[in-house]
Amino acid sequence: MKRIPLLISIVAMLSLGLAAPVLAASPGNDLYGGRTIVGSIPFADSIDTTEATTDATDLEAIGPCGPVPTDASVWYEFTPSADMQVQIDLQGSDYSAAFAVLTGSPGSFSLETCGAPYGGFFAGGETTYTIMIFDYQGDGGGNGGNLSLVLDVAPPAPVVDLTINRVGSFVAKTGIATVRGTVTCTGGEEFGKNFIEISMSQTVGRLIISGYGWAEFTCDGTIQNWSAEILGQNGKFAGGKATVWANAYACGSFDCGFAEASRAITLKR
Repeated sequence: MKRIPLLISIVAMLSLGLAAPVLAASPGNDLYGGRTIVGSIPFADSIDTTEATTDATDLEAIGPCGPVPTDASVWYEFTPSADMQVQIDLQGSDYSAAFAVLTGSPGSFSLETCGAPYGGFFAGGETTYTIMIFDYQGDGGGNGGNLSLVLDVAPPAPVVDLTINRVGSFVAKTGIATVRGTVTCTGGEEFGKNFIEISMSQTVGRLIISGYGWAEFTCDGTIQNWSAEILGQNGKFAGGKATVWANAYACGSFDCGFAEASRAITLKR
């Protein structure tokens, strides 16, 4: 009969052991000295950073980014064999993951860039870059979570082509001119930051009338017509010759493309 309480005690102790929480291990690249070496890109890594720590090296690295909370830091290192644009994607992470890209070593870091959760940097061939990933909404307790890191070669900047029509129009009563042309954009975001800045000048009597306008376009690979109304800043535009300058900008996920054009046009009613 005395064995029954003993067995109950053993079962109870085993139950407590099974119920004890299992803590995640600190990741191997928690410290700068254990940084993960990226041999080539594309590169992807998924790790649990909930037990990653923050030390003086982490704080030194993030310092130039400004007063950013830093928690659950992990480290990577990449040395490209040739010049390239590198993009960093942390969007698959389930916490507020950010990055800092550095050259040098502890005590002599130089910041290249920092951002979240997506961005990139220009990497010079044979230059070693250190990438620190951290939780920028940390509270000092090692928040972190499931990190998803993807390093890849950034896509090239969009290609933009821009023309200006040789004939424009104006409204005599208001002096507002309309300038037209075409634009073609490939390799960008269809509904991204795509716009044209236009400036025009015209000699009317003894005055040189100047004005500005803008237009938007879609970066979808098609030839598109654009038009912009130009309001004179110091008078009214009139019929006759004028000079137009136009700059088109299209931004992709990493870089922006640019095109410019200028020509003498004729304004007609």
